[in-house]
Amino acid sequence: MLTALANGRPDRLPCQVHGWMDYYLDHYLGGMDWWQVFERFGLDFAIYVEPVYEYGAQDSDNWRVEHRDLGADGPVTPGGPTRSRRRKASCTRPGP
Repeated sequence: MLTALANGRPDRLPCQVHGWMDYYLDHYLGGMDWWQVFERFGLDFAIYVEPVYEYGAQDSDNWRVEHRDLGADGPVTPGGPTRSRRRKASCTRPGP
């Protein structure tokens, strides 16, 4: 994959999976973990992680929280709030 990202010609089609479902890993792949599955299928490793945000009490003491009333939640147009008109649906069956 790194070769393809560097605009080079890779020796195989670079691909990745954005995530493996636990059910699939447990029931169809014998409980393998992500690393084992990538190795089994010959895929480039692409493990997605996200940072863990931890804030202590001293951090939140420095935060400033403001609340502003932004008005009505409903849809508003330049002419005012929207209104819907109900129409009676009618269906007719074509004659013979």
